[in-house]
Order: sequence, then structure tokens, then C-alpha cells
Amino acid sequence: MLAKWVNIGNDIRNKLEVVIFFHLHPDGPNSPLKFRLLVILPINCKLGFQYFTGDRRVIKMGFERGDIVEILNKEEGLKGSYYPANIISRVSNKDYIVQYRTLLEEDGSGPLREFMSIDRIRPTPREIVADSFRLSEVVDAYDRDGWWVGKVIGKTGSKYVVHFKGTGEKIAYPLDRLRVHQEWDWKNGVWYFG
Repeated sequence: MLAKWVNIGNDIRNKLEVVIFFHLHPDGPNSPLKFRLLVILPINCKLGFQYFTGDRRVIKMGFERGDIVEILNKEEGLKGSYYPANIISRVSNKDYIVQYRTLLEEDGSGPLREFMSIDRIRPTPREIVADSFRLSEVVDAYDRDGWWVGKVIGKTGSKYVVHFKGTGEKIAYPLDRLRVHQEWDWKNGVWYFG
């Protein structure tokens, strides 16, 4: 299998083109089937595979100026929440300067900028449209300028009651303030459901 990044037009979209070769020999032993699979990725996902060959994989990870990302907060009381931000500049292979999209400087003078290590930065999760959530489903709830991980424990009218393990809070949210919870796997460069 071979995979490579290809840009379309003026970086309007990125796509990952995957070519898979099957040696099923429908027309003889020297004529393998060839399939092409196109995976469309969001514009802010500029991380990716350089190539696959056999069992060897080379992955180039990193962000570019202007990429929209989410920052993991590790402070007491905010631990486990994610805040939208833009990459301002790359300082080293593992460090960036980010500017939050929803948080302000202490004096309110403008968007908060911080020096951030790559282990606290992830791409923005892909949008998954959900028309409902089940009991015990893990979700992200948008509150206090960021996304907080919680579990659906009930429903009140059209709102979902979400329990936050870290704080013990139980808060009801409308559907438009919830999203499907996803975790970013840096090692494999993929999203998975939490």
C-alpha cells in the first residue's frame, strides 16, 4: 500500500491519496488489481503521513502558522479541558507560540498568547454531526470558553445532563453545545472515539 499527501488548488483542501494493490490475480499472476481511495481531510489538518511502504511508515508531525488547533489545559480545576487556538509560530520541533481564540490576556488587552509544547496541542477534531446522545456516552460540552469532557447521565426536556468527573458538576446542555468526544492518537496520527 502506498499513501501520500496531495494538495488541491490553493490549499483549499488537503487530501490523503491511498493506493492499495491486491495480488488476487484475476487476469493471471502478473496483473494485480489496483484500487484508489481518496480521504478528504479538514483544511486545518496539515499533519500526516509522508508515505507507507509495507510495514514501514514515516510520519511527519507538526503544525504551521495559522493552523487551528486545540490546547489541553492541565491546570487544577481546568484539567482535561480543550481551548481553541491558532498557531502563531514554531519555536522548535516540539514548541510553539499559540494564540487562543476564546481566552483573553489578564488585562483584557487582546487574545491570550502562550508558549506551548506539542504534547498539549492537537488538531481540531473532525466535525461529526450528532442528532442525539445515549446515556453513559462520553461527550465534549462547550462551556467557559472551552470543551470539557463529561458523560451523559440523563435528559431534561431537550437538554442533556452531563456529569464532569473532575469537578463532580452535573450541568444540562442543549444539543448544539455538545459534540462527539474524540481522542487524538499522536503515535498513529488518527482520531478515535473516547
